[in-house]
Amino acid sequence: MYTPPNNSEKSKHPILIELDGILKKDVQKEKRDELFLNFYKRNLSFFDDLENANTNITTSKFIYLKIMYIRILDDKGEYKKGKIVADQLEVLIGKLDKNYYEYNTLYIASKKWIAINLGRLKKYRASNRIFKELLKLDEYKEFYQKWIVHNTEWIISPYAYTLAGLLLLWSFRKVFFSVDIAVPFGFSLLIIILIGLLLIYIFFSHKIIHYFVVRRCK
Repeated sequence: MYTPPNNSEKSKHPILIELDGILKKDVQKEKRDELFLNFYKRNLSFFDDLENANTNITTSKFIYLKIMYIRILDDKGEYKKGKIVADQLEVLIGKLDKNYYEYNTLYIASKKWIAINLGRLKKYRASNRIFKELLKLDEYKEFYQKWIVHNTEWIISPYAYTLAGLLLLWSFRKVFFSVDIAVPFGFSLLIIILIGLLLIYIFFSHKIIHYFVVRRCK
């Protein structure tokens, strides 16, 4: 995890000096989250004004703070609030000098939480685009692959279930609709095969998608 600079001489603003103090505290995660959340809410107007992030040092601290906040919101299931923070992270990353020594670390951490938030908000394709980018930048590929599998399942499943339902209705059309339409044997066989394949997918979708994701997203 990225640890922002804790040099108080560089943290001119008293709020940032206070943030340094919180980050230095040797306490359990739950206690640190509580301290941080109280601190963030007390200084919300300062941290919501992204113009206050006007140097690489302050921008990096803003990014770290926003990452902590979006993670806490995610733990609480407050994904719509997290979207606001994700948008702020996009702006902050754009403000950070690409030659700054922590740029890559901050970029990956920010994009990860932006992608997670998109996935939580059911924007699966947008989430996957970011995770696929991060696969090329970060060594922790398994985490991104799991999310891509999760998102892809949600993208495909509605179509699979809808098609399976339509095929079953067609197969039992006489029972449900009292309609008896003569069809060639080959067509009936094709319907049976499709239903079988769809049932296999429905029961083993996670393993099937995981197999293809791992093969394609390395």
